[in-house]
Amino acid sequence: MPFTILALSGGGYLGLHEAVLLRELERTLHRPIGEAFDLICGSSIGAVAAMALAAGAPARDIEAAFLTHGTDIFPGHRWRSVRPLAYLSSIRYMFHSRYRGEAIGATVDAILGEKRTLKDAKTRLVIPVINASIGRLEMIKTPHTTRNWYYSDLSMSDIATAATAAPTYFPLANLRDQLYVDAGIFANSPGMFGMHEASHYCKVPIADIHMLSLGTNVASPRHLTRERRNLGALGWLKNGRLYTTMSSAQRELTDSILRHILDERYHRIEGTPDTTGDSLLQFDNASIAASKRLTELAEHAWKEAYARPSTHAFIEMLRTHEVDSSWRAVTPMAESVDTPVIDPG
Repeated sequence: MPFTILALSGGGYLGLHEAVLLRELERTLHRPIGEAFDLICGSSIGAVAAMALAAGAPARDIEAAFLTHGTDIFPGHRWRSVRPLAYLSSIRYMFHSRYRGEAIGATVDAILGEKRTLKDAKTRLVIPVINASIGRLEMIKTPHTTRNWYYSDLSMSDIATAATAAPTYFPLANLRDQLYVDAGIFANSPGMFGMHEASHYCKVPIADIHMLSLGTNVASPRHLTRERRNLGALGWLKNGRLYTTMSSAQRELTDSILRHILDERYHRIEGTPDTTGDSLLQFDNASIAASKRLTELAEHAWKEAYARPSTHAFIEMLRTHEVDSSWRAVTPMAESVDTPVIDPG
């Protein structure tokens, strides 16, 4: 029996590209996305979309949240073109994070309409984060196995703040007196964690795993020339160059490995990296022009992907796929309520 996984990448406001793909997917399926997938994994802004879908929110509400709340989360581009202010802000950001994390949590609550906890999810979730207090990777998961109950009472808005706490952009998030960092710096494309969760903990044969991975399209490193090979700290931090280089390299590695393992059961919708609107497409640019360009790119990427025979067949299968909901009857092991999931899966 097929076990379907949806993997959602990170990328800040570039996640609007992903949200538009989700809107098109749900429109094509004629059913809520959370009802078509056995497991959803999300990294960074992809974690926000993952939780919203798992809670039953329509994909169009996620897209609307980007357009409505984007400048609340990333207000900087409203005045960054004013050179004196841009210069002063760049000095400030050397000592302080750029934005406030609270706006992301508020956006999650706005999408869901109320406070929701992880145990309210109707679909299995896997969300990678970094516990900066102990320097370890943690997997925030729904209680779909006996050992995954440590996070079940956390609110989705608090988890979203932790999952999106990208270094230099947002402050570290505090969950249960531990500090957390966005896992996008090493797991911007979380498909490997989803596959591992399914095969190792849910005991699904690899041959039964089918995955759809959605990307933010343009979160690619800017090409560097020999003249710029001596970039210092400021040069690497400018426009998120270091962050996008690291996350894009990880994305390419994940994509390659999953294609080798899952073969035609792995489907990636990313699109062709844009060049004409390159200056618009940045991690924290929530302007009207950037939103328009991201929407255009995503709609084009969807049409191209849906025309591919293998992806088309997979999406048609999702229309009638019945998910395994037996995990909702799982009861916790005594120690799982007080122990975080440290290992990568």
